[in-house]
Amino acid sequence: TIQRSIEQLTELNGRIENQTQLQIEADLALETRRKELLGDAEGADVAERPEFKVGLVQAIENIEEERNALQIEVDTIRRRIQQAVEKRAQLVENVRELAASTSKPDTKVSTIVP
Repeated sequence: TIQRSIEQLTELNGRIENQTQLQIEADLALETRRKELLGDAEGADVAERPEFKVGLVQAIENIEEERNALQIEVDTIRRRIQQAVEKRAQLVENVRELAASTSKPDTKVSTIVP
């Protein structure tokens, strides 16, 4: 039974060592994912890929802020266009009313044939 206990202890120590190694690998993977999400001050500084430095969460927030600002700008332009279209329609209507209200001059067409 002492032999069996030693074998079990050796087996248990092997499992503990294996689990410890798996824990270390999991911690490294977790830290890598954390840096991907929250940023890595030592990460690559690539202009086209800001998420490498600031993290995916911040990069997404920045892009959403840019998109929101652009949507506000587009909305403002659309409203101005709509106002211009309405003003133009009103001006055209005013011109038609003025044209209809003015008297037409008498024109005499010569009917003499040479």
